Amino acid sequence: MQEVVGPSMSGSLPERLQRLLPNGRGVWIPMDHGLSGYPEDGLDRMDAVIDSIIAGGADAIVCQKGVVSHQSTRTGWDGFVCHVSASTAHGGGNSQSKVKIASAAEALSRGATGV
Repeated sequence: MQEVVGPSMSGSLPERLQRLLPNGRGVWIPMDHGLSGYPEDGLDRMDAVIDSIIAGGADAIVCQKGVVSHQSTRTGWDGFVCHVSASTAHGGGNSQSKVKIASAAEALSRGATGV
């Protein structure tokens, strides 16, 4: 596996994997549905929901890149995983056609620990 190096990335790949999957297992919370199916109930209170998830002890939160940027800066937490592709429920016949919206390096520069 090739390691991607981003400007604000801290730690080596093994260190980041250990952070996200302590002892090879982790509790990850998906919060990346706002882009594909907006509006989603609860995602309009993202700061409060993220704070609750962190306080509850989750190992990672999966989000889109804008949320990663805002929340990693706001919280200083290092458990964000960036979902780097997207589609939308509003795309008609193409609603399942995923497109790449970020690179690993961009996600890491925005504060993600992984993609």
